[in-house]
Amino acid sequence: MRVGVLGYGEAGPFFARQLRASGLDVCAYDILLGQSQDRAGLQARLKEDGICAAASAIDLAERSDLILSTVTVANAESAALSLGPLKGKTFVDLNSIGPETKTRIAHHVIAQGGNFTAGVAMDTVPQRGVRVPLLLSGPSAELTACMLDDHGLNVRAVGTQYGLSAQIKLTRSIFIKGFEAVFVEAMDIAEETGTWAEVCGSLSDTFPGFDWAELVPYHIARVKAHGERRAQEMLECASMIKAAGLDAALTRAIAAKHRSTANR
Repeated sequence: MRVGVLGYGEAGPFFARQLRASGLDVCAYDILLGQSQDRAGLQARLKEDGICAAASAIDLAERSDLILSTVTVANAESAALSLGPLKGKTFVDLNSIGPETKTRIAHHVIAQGGNFTAGVAMDTVPQRGVRVPLLLSGPSAELTACMLDDHGLNVRAVGTQYGLSAQIKLTRSIFIKGFEAVFVEAMDIAEETGTWAEVCGSLSDTFPGFDWAELVPYHIARVKAHGERRAQEMLECASMIKAAGLDAALTRAIAAKHRSTANR
């Protein structure tokens, strides 16, 4: 089986290296390969990882039997549309996008002759590596899960609806990103008033199972580093909530807090 990894940023390299180590032919394409200022560095990274570089998204699709999409929330749909004909190929979208977007991509892939499986990573890939839990959904999810599990990924099929895995992931994300938004705002006032040491001690008394002195700064640093991307994910969450006829005001506020923290 030939595997193509679409997007070689934070998550893609982990999956590419594992699949190559398991004996598969793996190639990758990232839009940075088309940008002169970034091309040489990414080509060197791919060479070091033993992954061949495709010349374009269409070239990646032509070289692959199975394609993993690990781009960004903002680029997930356009990346899928850039692949061209997909007859007989399986496309697995692992991006943190909403169920409606997953379903639109599914319809496009099927129209191009391919098979589509929706997927999500249920934790931070750089932190967990290839053992990060991957949830797959869609009519072909069981078959796709078996293929990827056989090659060292931690995969589980959760249902036949395209949007199910995204619903699970994004609901979890509201919890995680919501906590982080609260951490940012609470730490701002704690630092302004010089009360963090007392507050941290009180939190440790109430919730002794957490190392608050480490936990809060760690998550704030993650927001500062990745807040823009996380804000986009929260807006996908808000769209999901709105589609269900519910109020997404808090989720939109979480998105705004992540975005403002990343930009300061």
